[in-house]
Amino acid sequence: MSTENAPPRGFWKRLWFWIKFIEIRLRFVILLVITGIIVGYWENIQNHYEQWQRERAGVAGRISEETASPESATEEYFCPMHPFVVRATKGKCPICGMDLARREKGEPTMLPDGVSARIQVSPERIMQSGVQVETVGYRNLVRTVRSYGVIEPDERLQQRLIARFPGRIDDLRVRSVGEVVNKGDVLARIYSPEYYALANEYLIAWRAWKKAQGTDGEARAKSLMELPRRRLSLAGLSDEQFQQIESADAVSDRITLLAPTSGTVIERNVLEGDMVAEGAPLFTTVDLSRVWVQAQVIESEAAAIKVGMPVEVTLATYPGEIFRGVADFIYPTVSTATRTVKVRVEISNPDGRLRPGMYAMMAFRQAIGKTEIIDASAMPSNAASNAETPTRYWCPMHPEVQSDVPGKCEKCGGMNLMKMTPEEYAEHGPHATASHNDHDTTGTLITAGHWTYGWSCAMHPELLEARPGTCTTCGCGMELEPTRIEGVLAIPEIAVIDTGMRKIVYTEFADGVFDAREVVLGPRVGESYQVLEGLSAGQRIATRGAFLIDAEARLNPVSLAESGGNATGSHQH
Repeated sequence: MSTENAPPRGFWKRLWFWIKFIEIRLRFVILLVITGIIVGYWENIQNHYEQWQRERAGVAGRISEETASPESATEEYFCPMHPFVVRATKGKCPICGMDLARREKGEPTMLPDGVSARIQVSPERIMQSGVQVETVGYRNLVRTVRSYGVIEPDERLQQRLIARFPGRIDDLRVRSVGEVVNKGDVLARIYSPEYYALANEYLIAWRAWKKAQGTDGEARAKSLMELPRRRLSLAGLSDEQFQQIESADAVSDRITLLAPTSGTVIERNVLEGDMVAEGAPLFTTVDLSRVWVQAQVIESEAAAIKVGMPVEVTLATYPGEIFRGVADFIYPTVSTATRTVKVRVEISNPDGRLRPGMYAMMAFRQAIGKTEIIDASAMPSNAASNAETPTRYWCPMHPEVQSDVPGKCEKCGGMNLMKMTPEEYAEHGPHATASHNDHDTTGTLITAGHWTYGWSCAMHPELLEARPGTCTTCGCGMELEPTRIEGVLAIPEIAVIDTGMRKIVYTEFADGVFDAREVVLGPRVGESYQVLEGLSAGQRIATRGAFLIDAEARLNPVSLAESGGNATGSHQH
């Protein structure tokens, strides 16, 4: 064979090198692919393994049944955690190690009342998702409903003045809208021939009655005088105006229009020189010492509003300032356009700072449980002792300098010590455990059963104080009243799974095992819900991570409720 066509020296070595190189690279790629498949399908691999375990446990159970003694043929043992594990003899579950429970043979395994499914979550999943469990208990819940509205005049304090006699406006005293008038002020004088004739008739009849007094014609003279007097009285003449007519030598042809009440003129319909007919509106006045706010409350929150409850009102015009109002009336209809209920809030406005048309924000607060104002003597003994503030003196410059007797401060160079008020003692006293202003009453409020005792302001029932005094939250200056608030059964919001049709909470049956319970909840209050049905105090529920447990239940939707109570095939992983 000719050597001319033979491959060059080293060709086979290079070829072998490339083959080995490709083999090593392919081996690495294959390992990566296998690893990716295992990671991507790990859940399926686990499911197949658990299915194999269940089938193996089922076969072992049937073998045990076949070899069981006749005496135990009427009874069987099952695992409450894994209902598909059934044995003819007593023992332990091969999966979880729990002691098997006894039942009549063939008896279906039923979940407790109110439980729709039972779910087991592996410890690894619980740790990864941070599932936390909390005990159901009683809490003091105060529902806050926020709304908005516009300030309006109090309709009950509005007054519309009309012309009682036809005539001409001769002397107009109110020149512009917005003027403030007092009761009895002259608003206008109207030239009226009709008034002149009627007043003159009354004056003549009055003089005749005065002359006839003590005679037989007194009764007749009096009856003749009563008719014009009644007509003038119905026209709005006051007793003072009647006295002016009676004391005058001649009747004036001008009637004086007086302000019946104090207030602000919000409407003026005439000018000087205008002719007016009887009954024509002249002025409208309103007393702004009390105003209304028509609050718009969402329909779903309207049930929390009660007539007479205090309302906190704030305005952008006066930032940081809170005005006190009272829910005066709840309108009986719901707006179909906005789905809101109108609530009338009454606010005292003695200085006139609240002007009609201003935009206002409101907060209605109502304790979910019962709130009762009690006598201070009904306080528990250790709570009542907080009300006793000992006489003590202190230095405002150096609060740590205190004394039981008056004297001078050692650090200030002779400043006189001042006597402590109850609020100052609560904040700076030697045994004070909380600040009155910060509402930090940890360890000082008294709880008896479901009730919490303390002192509260009607505007802020949720801020119970451990000591009496005045409210410093909104500057209303209201005295704190001895109060007790009833706690209600409540759970955190994060524990609730809302499906739209129902609300589900997962209670802990055992370590890693949770029962799905449908609950009936009240309105949301902050980050909590009141429990109306479905739970009881002392039960432990999943809070953080409840969504993970719900996801596990949805991935394996078979439940005892759906399988008719049959123990086999009813477990959820």
